[in-house]
Amino acid sequence: MKNKYTGTLYIVPTPIGNLEDITIRAINTLKYVDLIASEDTRNTKFLLKTFNIHTSMISFCKYNEKEKTKKIIIILKKKTLL
Repeated sequence: MKNKYTGTLYIVPTPIGNLEDITIRAINTLKYVDLIASEDTRNTKFLLKTFNIHTSMISFCKYNEKEKTKKIIIILKKKTLL
């Protein structure tokens, strides 16, 4: 029998300009998830470094969305990392 529980996908808004606009809830979510999918990894790396977040990250943009969506779904179903 398959596990009826799967991973959870969180959509976390992050500030485009001023990093002080991020919420504590967003910071905590980014700290405790298994994986972050980011459209702009350069800006996300800076944000993660600023808030001492060490979560794994992958690129997710319009050029790789089909491939990455499949991987993310597999991860959510298995609750494992890439």
